[in-house]
Amino acid sequence: MPDIVPTTGFVSRDRLPQIKREDHRDFLQFLWGKGVEHTTTELPVSDLKPSQHSLDLDKVTRLLNNPSDALSKPLLVSQDHYILDGHHRWLALLNMDPHAEVPVYKMSVNFPELLKATQEYPKSFTKSVVESFESFICR
Repeated sequence: MPDIVPTTGFVSRDRLPQIKREDHRDFLQFLWGKGVEHTTTELPVSDLKPSQHSLDLDKVTRLLNNPSDALSKPLLVSQDHYILDGHHRWLALLNMDPHAEVPVYKMSVNFPELLKATQEYPKSFTKSVVESFESFICR
């Protein structure tokens, strides 16, 4: 595994809305109703940018040690390539192969507008910070 070095995003984990996997289709419909379209595509994992301030290295390590279907789940990203959902999968994939392409739902709006719309989604939720988190990204 490559060396992992600290990085800083701009939204704390307890303020970043989460969307359950089973709600993605409903969430995309909700966004469409608000005029936010999306495309399903693949992007180089190295082109994506974290928005979440801190990541749980143990969770990333578990994904690296036990690759699963979770790593093929599309990430939710903004038009300007900021990750809304899927930070831990992104970092695991980045460490596996920084040149790989990752499936994404790419939204038609930049991150601030996507964040605002996500906060309005009735099924979104936030996770309280109960664990000790540190920020990481691979070189």
